[in-house]
Amino acid sequence: MQFQSLEQKLFMPSLLVKTLLFIALVLPTVCHAVSVGEPAPFLALKDVKNKLHKLKDFENNVVFINFWASWCSPCRKELPLLDELQARYKDLVVLAINIDEDKEIAEQFMQQYHIQSLVLFDSKIKVVSQYEAIAMPTSFILDQEGVIRFIHYGFKLKTDPAMWDREVSRLLVKK
Repeated sequence: MQFQSLEQKLFMPSLLVKTLLFIALVLPTVCHAVSVGEPAPFLALKDVKNKLHKLKDFENNVVFINFWASWCSPCRKELPLLDELQARYKDLVVLAINIDEDKEIAEQFMQQYHIQSLVLFDSKIKVVSQYEAIAMPTSFILDQEGVIRFIHYGFKLKTDPAMWDREVSRLLVKK
C-alpha cells in the first residue's frame, strides 16, 4: 500500500470534488447570484469538533466568510493572513469554510499552518453553491446585520490584505 504525503494529497483533489465544484461554481443556477447589498444566504455548518455553527450566531459582528480548499495554492497563502486580520479586530469573526471532500486532509492543513480561525466544513459544497463562489478562494465580508458589503474572488497578496483592513475597519466604525 502506497502512502501519499500531505503535499501530494493537497494537490490531488478527487474527481468527485472537481466535478462537484464545476457543477456548483461554473454551471448557471436557477437562483440569482448573491451580490453586495443583499443579506447573506443561510449558513449552518459543523466545525472540527462537530459543533454546529449558524451565521445568525455571529450577528452584531462583522463576519468574513472565506471559502477555501487545502489543494488551493492561493488559499494556503491567504488563510494565515486571515488569522492575522482576525487577531487585529475583536469584533471580527472569520469563518473559514473548507470544501475538501476529506476532512482529515483539511485538519492536517490547519495543523501545519496553525490556523486559528473558526474552520467549518462544507464537503458536500451546499453552502459554497448557495454563495455561488466562482473561484477558490472566495470571500464575503458581511456587516453587523448580515448584509454582504464586499466580495473578493481569488487572492492577490500585494493588495488584498490592505483592502480587507480598510473594508473591515470601515464596517466596524459604522457600529
